[in-house]
Amino acid sequence: MDKTGRRYSPEFKQEAVRLVQASDEKHPVRKIAYDMGVCTETLCKKWANQAEIDAGGDRQGLTTEEKEELLRRLRSKEVEVLREERKILRKRGKPLASLLRQGGEPPSTQVIYTFVEAEKANHRISRMCRALKVSKSGFYAGQTGRPRLGLRPMRGCRRISLASTGTAGRHMVLRGSTSS
Repeated sequence: MDKTGRRYSPEFKQEAVRLVQASDEKHPVRKIAYDMGVCTETLCKKWANQAEIDAGGDRQGLTTEEKEELLRRLRSKEVEVLREERKILRKRGKPLASLLRQGGEPPSTQVIYTFVEAEKANHRISRMCRALKVSKSGFYAGQTGRPRLGLRPMRGCRRISLASTGTAGRHMVLRGSTSS
């Protein structure tokens, strides 16, 4: 979900929380939030709760520093994944360009799966499939040499369905009988 709302400085947030904590009113959050032009839930549930966690209060959760470190790690992991995907796409374009782009047409999924098979020692299959926009399950189905369950031709489906007066489910039809 995209954050399209206003961004507030840490000093602004700290001042708002300080005003809430210093207030002697019974429920000061609504009035202070209105005066400062922020949402009540933002002030109460996000900023005040986070300030309590950062201060070492009874509230459970990650401190601001821990959240920043976690976010930094996630971003570096995401950058690593994107670099690997870019490397896969570059590799696809150079040595195997003739294999993958025959006559200017986009490659078939089978050609892409052949490329994935050839490169699986160098990269993760899931990343290659995502970068090349093919399904991982399709790659593995081709590895086993048998068609996937959803693609298997079902003979006699109409006969089974008619014999069961339309009450046969998918498993009964695949099993090939109307008896339970």
